[in-house]
Amino acid sequence: RLGRLEAAGKLSEFEEKYAAFKSGGDLGAGIEAESILGGRIEGVGKAAAASVDDRFSTDFLDELGPKIEARNQELLDKVSQAAGGLGQKAIDTLIKSLQDKDTDLANAMQDAADKAAEEMSKVEDIIATLMQKIRVLCESLRKGCTRRQAIAAAGLSKTTFYRRLKEDGDLKHLVEDAEVFSIAAVENALWKTATGGNVTAQIFYLINRAPDAWKDRQTLAIEAGAAIPDDGPDPRAVREALNRLTDEAKKALQDKDRHEVAAAYPAALVKLQEREGGNWGSENEQAGIDDE
Repeated sequence: RLGRLEAAGKLSEFEEKYAAFKSGGDLGAGIEAESILGGRIEGVGKAAAASVDDRFSTDFLDELGPKIEARNQELLDKVSQAAGGLGQKAIDTLIKSLQDKDTDLANAMQDAADKAAEEMSKVEDIIATLMQKIRVLCESLRKGCTRRQAIAAAGLSKTTFYRRLKEDGDLKHLVEDAEVFSIAAVENALWKTATGGNVTAQIFYLINRAPDAWKDRQTLAIEAGAAIPDDGPDPRAVREALNRLTDEAKKALQDKDRHEVAAAYPAALVKLQEREGGNWGSENEQAGIDDE
């Protein structure tokens, strides 16, 4: 892979990002280095997981907690059914009543209850581990990580993740919301920058949000016969006018002092002609006229 990066001229950029991650602990640089390499880099996934802070926990549990509790109860009910269809309280009562009458049966019931409790504990541990992995996954996505990076940070396999995503509508909803969150954060920042007076941000925002209304008209393929908006000037008429001015300027260069020509035909018109494909600029240089 490093050989391909060198051939593509990206090796130095990769080495710079990788060094920033390794020496300075810059997680963003590590993620960029993975993107350039097109593969995983040791330590990036763990660093992404370690960067998860507590601010997500409350929101996450408020949304996911009730669903997890419902599934937890469903699993506990199944374990209870496997132990004889009795709840834990009923099992305890039955064991106590049998202790004096049938010790063997009481001991058997106690063993069954202990086994059921052990299974319940395992289920709870699995659920707790899954919740933590989903929390890390969603928080990584909210911070702008790709799915591949978020999966690695959460300690999941791609196969497991996409299988769960296909089968579990709740997980799909959480993942999509987390991905939208990172995009919305950038959009909000762009909006604040644009409304704060940044012209570049304004142009970018309008062209992306309303491309039909704000597309750059200079890119219209006039020679290819593209339709011209009715509210704009006729491009052919503009060309003819510029050509006439060019002819007059050429004649003036032959008959008048260069300073008079410079005053009569300002630099703005010269630059306009250059953009339209003329060669007036080169003749000005030959005649000694300063375009500025």
